[in-house]
Amino acid sequence: MWMRLLYAGLGLLLAAPVAAAPSKPAMAWTLMDKSGLDTTISYLPDQFHQGIDQASQSSPLPAEAQAAMRKATDEVFAPEVIREEVHARIVDRVSKENMQEVMRFLNTELGRKVVSLEEAAASPEASQKALQQVSTLRRQYRENNPERLQLVDDYIATTRANKFTTDFVVNMQTALTAGMLQALSPEQAPPVDEIRKQIEQNRFQIEGQVGQMLSAQFLYAYRDATNQELRDYLEFLGSPAGEMFGRKLAAILDETMTRRSRTFGQEFGGYLQEAGSESEGSGAESSPREG
Repeated sequence: MWMRLLYAGLGLLLAAPVAAAPSKPAMAWTLMDKSGLDTTISYLPDQFHQGIDQASQSSPLPAEAQAAMRKATDEVFAPEVIREEVHARIVDRVSKENMQEVMRFLNTELGRKVVSLEEAAASPEASQKALQQVSTLRRQYRENNPERLQLVDDYIATTRANKFTTDFVVNMQTALTAGMLQALSPEQAPPVDEIRKQIEQNRFQIEGQVGQMLSAQFLYAYRDATNQELRDYLEFLGSPAGEMFGRKLAAILDETMTRRSRTFGQEFGGYLQEAGSESEGSGAESSPREG
């Protein structure tokens, strides 16, 4: 009887198609989805628009400049464009073995919970809530849960989140300033390297502001995680697979955003110049003719 069952089972196996191992590009798409990278990228345009609105409130920008920034943002930081570039870099730089190791963690209960918390905190609305509590969150945790505060500080240090974020802010400010100066006064606009040098002089101050922002965002993001879960997460991030997950993916996104920020400066300058030309043209049309 058992032989009959054995051959029956073999017949089913022989009849069934053998599933091919997923290709490296396919694995990279899955990694981007399960790690929450896809969700983070999808929020980028809304977060930039939010930043433009906040900037215009603190130091009013001309309507033409705001419109040019929005156009450039939608074009340069379109999620589908960022996804393709990030995906290509992951395929090029991350081995299938490393992807599999990270996926094993992401498929655990802790991995799923961490990604879920991070995705929820990445939305513009959640980011805004966290930033509104920058001055109070650290104080509250220092008084009521100092270990949580230390765990978040360790997380920021382990992932080098402050460095990656500060680099992007410096690159973005450089690109934005260069684009604006080139559009408004192309003959007098200084070289990009000179603009970057001026902004780099404020790096220490930028790092401080970024550090406060990241601390608030991570304290807010992991508010529903236990200290033990954060300790376990940090332990994973300290492993070779965790380092790839915590640093390499962040470095790839940072590099992609840095490259796109240079394009943003050019596009912004072009849209601003275009708006200025249209304004001059409409002004000339509306002016009274002589004679």
